[in-house]
Amino acid sequence: MILMNVAAPAIISLWFIEALRGKAMGIWAIWFPLGQMVMFFAAPYIVSLGGWRSLWWCGCFYTVLVGLLFYFLVKPTAGQDCATPPMSLSKSDVKQVLGNRQLWMMTFFYCCFNSAFISIRTWMPTFLQQIKEMSPAHASSVMGVMSASTIIFCPVAGWVSDKTGSRKLICVIP
Repeated sequence: MILMNVAAPAIISLWFIEALRGKAMGIWAIWFPLGQMVMFFAAPYIVSLGGWRSLWWCGCFYTVLVGLLFYFLVKPTAGQDCATPPMSLSKSDVKQVLGNRQLWMMTFFYCCFNSAFISIRTWMPTFLQQIKEMSPAHASSVMGVMSASTIIFCPVAGWVSDKTGSRKLICVIP
C-alpha cells in the first residue's frame, strides 16, 4: 500500500502534464476501492477452497505477479536516465520540509480519516455476521458494494480537479 501511495503519484507526475494530471490521478485512485471490492466479493469463495491460508497465498501470488509486471513493463519516459542518482537534500532542505505546517496538517487529517475508515472496513463484516446474522459471503458482499461509489467518483474528482485547476477544492468539499 505504501509503494502504491508513494510510487504511483510520482510516476504519474513524470508521465502527465499538469493540465491532465488530475484525470490521471483520478483513474489511478480507483486501485484501492477496486481492490477492496474484488476481494470482498472473492474472499469468501477463496476461503471456502482452502481456509484463510488460501486467501493469504492468493494475496502473496498477486503481489509477486504485479511486482514482476511493474519491473518488466514500467519504463522511464524518453530523456530520463535511471542511473542518475537521486537529488541530495541538505539539512536545511529537510528542516524546511519538516517545518511545513500544511504538510503536518494534511498528514494528521489523512491519518484520522484512514484510522476510522480502515477500522470500520475491517470490522464491519464481522459485525454484520455476528450482530446482523448475515452469512460471511453476504456480509462481505455488502462491504464490496460500498466501494462502487468510490470507484465512480475518483475519476470524476480528477476531471473536476483539472477543470477547476484546484486540488485543494477536491480535498476540502467532500
